[in-house]
Amino acid sequence: RVTQTVQISDDQKLALEKKEYIKKIGQQTQVNLNADGDKVIIRGTFYDVRDAVSLLHEMLTGEYKTSVELDASQFSRVRNTCRDPSHFERMQTETGAKVELDMAAGCVTIDGKRSNVKKAKDQVFGFLDFILPGEINRLKITRPLFLSVGQASSLAEISAASGGATVYLDRDLSLIVIRSTDKDKVQQATDLVNAKIKEAERLAYVLELDASDSWILPVIIGKNGNQVSSLRAKHPSCKIDVSKDTRTITVVGDSEDAVQKVREAILEAVEKARSENAFVMVPESSVPQFVGKGGAHVKEMSASLGVDIQRVRKGQYNFKISGEASKVLAAKKAVDDWLVKREKAMEVLTLKLEREKDIAVILGEKGTVARSLQEDYKCKIDIDKTTLVLTVKGETEETRNVAMSKIQELLLEEREKIAARRAAAKQEDKMSLSAETSQDAVVGKTEEPVSRNRPSNTNSQSNSRNAPSRTHSHDKKGSQKSPLQPIGLAASKDLEGKINKENVIDPSIDEGTEAGKSLFAMLLADD
Repeated sequence: RVTQTVQISDDQKLALEKKEYIKKIGQQTQVNLNADGDKVIIRGTFYDVRDAVSLLHEMLTGEYKTSVELDASQFSRVRNTCRDPSHFERMQTETGAKVELDMAAGCVTIDGKRSNVKKAKDQVFGFLDFILPGEINRLKITRPLFLSVGQASSLAEISAASGGATVYLDRDLSLIVIRSTDKDKVQQATDLVNAKIKEAERLAYVLELDASDSWILPVIIGKNGNQVSSLRAKHPSCKIDVSKDTRTITVVGDSEDAVQKVREAILEAVEKARSENAFVMVPESSVPQFVGKGGAHVKEMSASLGVDIQRVRKGQYNFKISGEASKVLAAKKAVDDWLVKREKAMEVLTLKLEREKDIAVILGEKGTVARSLQEDYKCKIDIDKTTLVLTVKGETEETRNVAMSKIQELLLEEREKIAARRAAAKQEDKMSLSAETSQDAVVGKTEEPVSRNRPSNTNSQSNSRNAPSRTHSHDKKGSQKSPLQPIGLAASKDLEGKINKENVIDPSIDEGTEAGKSLFAMLLADD
């Protein structure tokens, strides 16, 4: 037996005590650990102490460090081979763990993340098999057999019986490692270990649970360990171990009958736990409704069904139902029915609106139309203004369908109104255009061009030249207007340039309408 000391700080000591690391390491490695001031003292067999130090180092630093020990002659051959650094470099690259030779201790050390260390360690053993053929052998065993085959005292007996071969348990890879420079001793120890494994398997029982059934282990253990303690008290000839880490229940006894009785008791306890507990998965979106305000709904359901419904934080399910087997079965069915009803209530109908103005039709003034629909049909109406997608949620398929039909009717009515207004406006424009066309046709018939007769004698031409020019204007429709200069205002002159007082009709009176000519002649007569 050996003793090893590991220095720790005050903070590390508090962490070890708080998380009960000392107790856990002792259970895994079968060593004696004691925290004394600023150090932890570890006592046990060499390989058990080595494993305990590795676990303690990992808990304190996060790094896992272990080693593979060799005899002096074996280490010398390995050292010579490793003059080429590529061997260990390849292992480091493939596994991510650091691998190197410890010249002082005469071993191969491996450190890093535990999962990486395990991979590298397996490769180191493969490398040693090549360098030291027949001098190292490894036998795979199940973890439950650690308590029987892997016990240090049992392995020491095999070592002595083989003539001095080194035999130890490698917990990292679940192996029994046999090492000696004498190949015959290695073979003899191998035969003894195989016989021990075969015998132990008859006197051992292991129940390994799936990850989904890991909740059964606390039930088997019981509050403060009372259930497993009771089981151990009833079967004192068997060693019963429950491991949460590996999710296993291991039984090792001194007779097959004793192991079989414990096996039956454990299986009965497991089945009882399964019948008295059930798990359901409530979608996160429905959890608030299932729990209720202040837990009112889940409490009411628990009381009415006579079971205990609790929320769980780990695993694939989020609610656990516990109680008598028959009541648990009924409660699970009730919860399943609630979930089905809730799922139907969460179903939606969708409608893609054709235009943004449809939103106003559905909402109505200040949302009155939408509120009325929701109240009448017990549904919820939502509109995404970006995508113009309308959704209708209702407790039943019937209410959803009726509400959607009513919305479609509103949209159809609005489209019909718009179409009617457009048709009326189009008809009005058509009638107006027809009236204007008819009026233009009547005006064109009633207007005729005015004849223009001018005198042919020289005097008339002279007078015409001396008379001020008159320009006629026409409107857009071609109708003739009055001359720009009043007709007859310019008097004719004689050859001497004097005004002729005689009633001479100005040629310009030929311009204009007949009514104008008569009026002008009458005015001249009055003069």
